Amino acid sequence: MKLSLALVPVVLAALTGCAAEITSDSYYCGPAEACPPDLECDGVTNLCVAPANVMTFTCEEGPPLGAATCDPASLQSHGCILTPDGADHYTIATGAGCTMSVSMTLTFPVAFMPLGATIKDGDTVVATTTPCGEIHNGAWAACATFSAAPNKTYTLDVGAATGATTCGGTCGFNRFALTVQVTRP
Repeated sequence: MKLSLALVPVVLAALTGCAAEITSDSYYCGPAEACPPDLECDGVTNLCVAPANVMTFTCEEGPPLGAATCDPASLQSHGCILTPDGADHYTIATGAGCTMSVSMTLTFPVAFMPLGATIKDGDTVVATTTPCGEIHNGAWAACATFSAAPNKTYTLDVGAATGATTCGGTCGFNRFALTVQVTRP
């Protein structure tokens, strides 16, 4: 049996027990700040880095969402949940005389506490987010859709997802981006 010269390095690596080298900044952190051995999760980039390069988690609060009108709109903000029981609150006020469809996407790093949102009309829950899509660039997404009545104010409460892992409190925080699409039915 003849071996191709291209297969020689592969065969030698298998025989000598060589493993691929995982370098700093080459992988996003997994759930609960998971990283390959000898690397740790960076709180700024959500990447697995050498322990000497780890920076503390940081986050900035974004602006309010603003009012929805009867015209289609894309409302955006971002924020921080800094404790397992913390929450950010947003409002969406609908225009008078028009019913709207509202689709919300909450995107957040997989490395830290999973997030979710509850949408309320007063004390009545009208929708909650559920996971949507695949993990992409180290981030998860949660989505919700609801029909908004005219001349109402809805609240969107962003916080820890139900049953969220907090790493025993050491990763009980996260940052998020919030996008709300408002359309006419």
